[in-house]
Amino acid sequence: MKSILTTIRIIFKVIILPFQFILKLLLGCFSIISALMRTYIKELLRCADFRGRTSRREFWSFTLIHMIITFALGFFFSFDIGDMLASRPSGGSTFIRSFLFFVVVINFLALAITVRRLHDIGKSGWWFFIQVIPFIGFIWLFILLLTYSNSETNIYGPNPKNIKTID
Repeated sequence: MKSILTTIRIIFKVIILPFQFILKLLLGCFSIISALMRTYIKELLRCADFRGRTSRREFWSFTLIHMIITFALGFFFSFDIGDMLASRPSGGSTFIRSFLFFVVVINFLALAITVRRLHDIGKSGWWFFIQVIPFIGFIWLFILLLTYSNSETNIYGPNPKNIKTID
């Protein structure tokens, strides 16, 4: 009986306490995270809209949350894959396929916000494919995504900073 209680305490310390720390950290930064999540959800709802413009702030807020979610899921899924593969020969295949499906779908949805960000600097969405050029293509796209917005209306629409929205 005593060994069971000791085991439960160890499991609690190893599994639950890190999550409590993460939750306290997240709650401490709630206002920032809340604003970032609102932007993430707003942009995710516009995932099929390749028209218009997206500001730098919206793009990088979306990208930050997107990366955090993807890395967190990958981190937690990596622990389960070993257990699944050890218990059954085909146990992890469904799990891996569902995770890869999530990554592919979410990254496809992130394509729309990248195209709208390129529109914001006056470039066509086809500039996204500049990253196909080895080494320099990714750097070039990264620099384009960091570029300031066109302050005036361009062929893709008005400047998103000047548009008043009701949240």
